[in-house]
Amino acid sequence: MMDILGKPATMAMVSTSNTALPFKRKRSRCLIDCVGNATGDLLPFKDVTKSKVISCAMEWAELNGNEGELAGEIIGKDGEVLPDVKFQEHGYHRHCYNRFTDVSKIARARTKKQNTGK
Repeated sequence: MMDILGKPATMAMVSTSNTALPFKRKRSRCLIDCVGNATGDLLPFKDVTKSKVISCAMEWAELNGNEGELAGEIIGKDGEVLPDVKFQEHGYHRHCYNRFTDVSKIARARTKKQNTGK
């Protein structure tokens, strides 16, 4: 939605005539930023994407690399998944989601860890 000057509306509620419409809150950051410089819209987590990210984070947490570090932010040091609030506050880039949930990439990282012992 645009304001009267043609700029994107930034208020929590946007008024059109006599009704107020909810305006999407801007997501603060990509929760699974694997790339570091990904651009594009931050998408909100839905039940399916949240579940897939948690599942992959549990696998990545045992492995090394950038994704393993990101998994540590999602799973936490005590092995518990972060509260739902974090998923509601943040979003994800499509590219980051595809990379983080790529099962072939997880399998390669697991094989590499087994072969090198690291």
